[in-house]
Amino acid sequence: MCISKKIFKKTLYLQNTYRKMEEIDLKYRGLKTKDVVKSLKRYGKRGIIPYKSLDFVQRYIEDRRSKGYKVNMLAPQKGSQEAFLRNRAGIKILHGNRGGGKSVCLGMDILSSCNHPSFSALVFRKDKTSAEKADGILKVVSKMVEPYGEYIDSKRLSRLDAGGEIRYDYFGDACLSGEKGVNEFKDRQQGGNVVKVAIDECSQATEPIINYLQTVLRSSSGLRTSLIGACNPNPYSDFWRALVSWWVDDDGIAIPERSGKVRYFFQYGDTIHETAWGDSPQEVFAQAKDYIIARFGKNTKIDETNCKRYIKSITFIASGLEDNKILMASNPDYQKNLGGTAQEVSINALGSWKLIKGGNEWITRDEMEEMFSSQPVFDDYFECATLDIAYGLGDVCVMGHFIGHHLQDLEWSNTLKPRDLNRWVRNNLRKWGIGENRLAFDGLGAPTFRDAFPESLAILRGVPKRLDKSKDDQPVRFYFDLRAQLADEMVTRIKGTNLGYCGFSINPELLEKPYVNKTIREALMDQRRAIRRDVERENGKLRLLKKQEAKKIVGCSPDLIEGTFLYRTYFDICDVMIDIPNDIMDELKYL
Repeated sequence: MCISKKIFKKTLYLQNTYRKMEEIDLKYRGLKTKDVVKSLKRYGKRGIIPYKSLDFVQRYIEDRRSKGYKVNMLAPQKGSQEAFLRNRAGIKILHGNRGGGKSVCLGMDILSSCNHPSFSALVFRKDKTSAEKADGILKVVSKMVEPYGEYIDSKRLSRLDAGGEIRYDYFGDACLSGEKGVNEFKDRQQGGNVVKVAIDECSQATEPIINYLQTVLRSSSGLRTSLIGACNPNPYSDFWRALVSWWVDDDGIAIPERSGKVRYFFQYGDTIHETAWGDSPQEVFAQAKDYIIARFGKNTKIDETNCKRYIKSITFIASGLEDNKILMASNPDYQKNLGGTAQEVSINALGSWKLIKGGNEWITRDEMEEMFSSQPVFDDYFECATLDIAYGLGDVCVMGHFIGHHLQDLEWSNTLKPRDLNRWVRNNLRKWGIGENRLAFDGLGAPTFRDAFPESLAILRGVPKRLDKSKDDQPVRFYFDLRAQLADEMVTRIKGTNLGYCGFSINPELLEKPYVNKTIREALMDQRRAIRRDVERENGKLRLLKKQEAKKIVGCSPDLIEGTFLYRTYFDICDVMIDIPNDIMDELKYL
């Protein structure tokens, strides 16, 4: 918690502060006014308000603001922020819907120890872009520590006057690139033993990342080490759902009575599912004694009296919009803007960890935003066209022009008649200078279209094999059908899993052009939600939600995203075709 230096420069103000605090409450829960004033006077020497004085400072701030005064103080708001800062667990997760004041709370927790000369911290968010936004963790924390040091942009760190430092980094590349990405992430953190690790939107981090970051928490200064995180619910992560399951009910909603309760655990296996849990270290030790002794007890006697040193503590604190009175006062419409689909409302407004039936969104909002702003991905300047055929009735006929993997141009129509289709397609191909041999279209939707365009590529009933001959059989084993493989290729490229950057781009001039009753940007952002794994019907193979079910989620057919980016991936994998087994042919006509 920091207080602006400017406010307390004058002795007169300090005297007035003293008197105002006396007016509020001379003693509150045994706290003395002089303790708070002493802390305020020390501020010029880089003093920090002690935890024990939080209550008093909060009362002071509330009183001053209620009387119309502007109080330039930073102190936790009553509720989840205060509970988070007072909690002493080794791992602290602040959870809630959007707008709960979570990122600021992380910054305040970091500030509580920044005056110690040996203090060091690592601050993370998934990617650089989101971290550097106005409300991103880098901007929030670096601004909060300004009175205590200097932020050096070229090195992405805050050098503290007391001698410590705070480094800012990201972990998204490690999440997208498998084991290689995790190893590169570890290499980047070598020698980074710290007192505190803070992760904004921590539920986006994978299990290997969280496990590794716990290992960098070391301190010989006597400061308590901790991993702190703030997050919205992530019902799509098996790891995170398992980690927080004790604190949430069957509907995925945080249980109020358990919020802030400290639990203890020891992970004896490679995953969170191989973990002993308990309400005390002794309870965990009784379950995992043999594992603990095998790992640590070779030269150390471990028993119930000292087992706490080897068993981790964790808490989960629920926050809500009602905890962030400052936000709600300044933006009263914020809550009603947390709408969207059933799943988005469940996550953002209700703070639910429950995955709604019908599969999960495969492409995140942030990933789409990154694609919208990415540099053109021209690759080798291979030009092609894609087509999703439709004739009104609520669907849209979409045709895209790609240069490499860059969507350069787009045409669409929701009033096209069957007799006009061929002419419309030919005009577009002519405009773009593309031959019909570089046109890929949904062959299942228009069996007669290929007669007019015999050299075009009809996306039909086969599953293309991978170009890597060592994996020739993988698509057959892994994908239910062609649509699932195309989606996997598309999502992999959007996420930049194998490239290290977003593998699709779009002409920025297209984004604000109209598409039905939205802009193209809005329509693509909306339709990404239709690209979902069908979790109830996978049966060992990746398959997508049927179009009929996806329509219910999005409210329309995902013609735009499928007719462009999905079909573009066909050119990447279409060299060899095999037939889909007959037992799934009946399913295909509904896709």
